[in-house]
Amino acid sequence: MLGIVGNSLIDFISSIFEILIFVFMISIFLDFTERAKKNVILYFVIYVVLKIAKIIFPIVFLVDFITSIYILIFVFIAFKGNFAHKIFAFCTAVCLNYVVDIFIISFTNMGFNYNLFFSTLSGGIRGIWVTIIKLILIILVYILLKNFATNTTLKINILSSVQTLILIMLPAFSFATITILDWGVRNFVNVPVNTSAFLLIASLCTIIYNVIVMILIDKMILNKKYKHLNEMSEAQLRTQFNHYEQIMSKNQETRKLKHDMKNHLRLIRSLIETNDIDEAKGLLDEIEDTMSGLDLEISSGNNITDAILNEKNKMAHSLGVKFEFSEILPSDNFINPFDISTIFSNALDNALEAAVKVSGSERFVRTATYIQGKCLFILIENSVEKDIKITGKEIESTKPNKEQHGFGLKNIKDSVEKYGGSLSTICENRIFKLEILLNIKI
Repeated sequence: MLGIVGNSLIDFISSIFEILIFVFMISIFLDFTERAKKNVILYFVIYVVLKIAKIIFPIVFLVDFITSIYILIFVFIAFKGNFAHKIFAFCTAVCLNYVVDIFIISFTNMGFNYNLFFSTLSGGIRGIWVTIIKLILIILVYILLKNFATNTTLKINILSSVQTLILIMLPAFSFATITILDWGVRNFVNVPVNTSAFLLIASLCTIIYNVIVMILIDKMILNKKYKHLNEMSEAQLRTQFNHYEQIMSKNQETRKLKHDMKNHLRLIRSLIETNDIDEAKGLLDEIEDTMSGLDLEISSGNNITDAILNEKNKMAHSLGVKFEFSEILPSDNFINPFDISTIFSNALDNALEAAVKVSGSERFVRTATYIQGKCLFILIENSVEKDIKITGKEIESTKPNKEQHGFGLKNIKDSVEKYGGSLSTICENRIFKLEILLNIKI
């Protein structure tokens, strides 16, 4: 009786390690949601209860089925990404877990055949050793990925659904291959070496294949990120070039006005002397209008921000969107110019794309900033067609190219976090608000 309880306890501990390994494998590809981070203990307790139920109740198949469904539901609610992303991460984790199991089983079977270490162990202790070996193998795989892949590029939630669905075929192929080999060599095909040795080599090759696939995915995502960063850099340069062209045009107009100003003043003096006040007023009004036209429509006090705001203001007018900006910014580059461009360009592009979908005169984008101490507060508001669903800090995108939208928001967040800042979003009464707080050097 004591031996049965001991074996059950060992199996229970092994299963806990198994699920932790499984969740770790999925976390290689997807980030946890904010809700999952808060409720991680609850999710774990539910799993523990299910495993205890498996020990207590004799209907093992039913409990196993419920546990499997729970794990699948957990993956879908605990991790970020769309349906395709989660399916890919789940399939890859299941495949890698299965292949590692085949590898370990083949290894231990060879041990039994040749009276090695595993042949002397009891079933429960053997289970713990199998779990430890699996953990070591998964850690080795992770170390390989860390050496050949970057820290963040394996996160696949920036890939499109079509790209992700194509990638799902890779773990599915390796899963099918090792299953067919396992079934074939045990039942029909005679191989020139020991069956366990053959499966050991086959599963090891499959593990290596999956690692190579993950590294290729890393390179694909890295290339996609670099492409997007290049596009952002080009857009920033175009914006600044247009801004400088606009300034040069204004300067030329100023020189022309300055050249004509003496003649204008003489004419005004002459009109006043002849008591032609109305004509003099009319000429003064014309000069005032001309001088007003020489000013930039938006002047924040910061050259980089001026370039972006005036470019987006011009775009807003062409789209029929009312564009407003209030308050000022530090004249010096209070943060890196690239981060200024990243924050304002992405935020205003998203705001304009949302506002243009609104019908009638309700289209607007409002930007306000103010400084308090060493903190800069940025508020960007825009009208929306309907309230946007915000879960935690995640925004449900309505764009067809959601991966590009994800890039924009992620880039804003990355830039904000560089300066120990914070970002929050609110959507109510068909007004979307993006609030950013930055720590700056003044």
